[in-house]
Amino acid sequence: MESDEKTVDQIISQLVKTAIELKREVAFVPEYAQKARESEILGIIVAQYFKWSGRQVA
Repeated sequence: MESDEKTVDQIISQLVKTAIELKREVAFVPEYAQKARESEILGIIVAQYFKWSGRQVA
């Protein structure tokens, strides 16, 4: 069972990394794209998912 959990966690990790890189490519001007922190980009993704509702994000 533990190996299934690790596999799922690995898939999720890879999906999150891919989402961050995709967002980095389309959401930022080139000069800032590589300077943006992963946490900042992930925050944007989460906020958009919840329709910019800070209450739902929290």
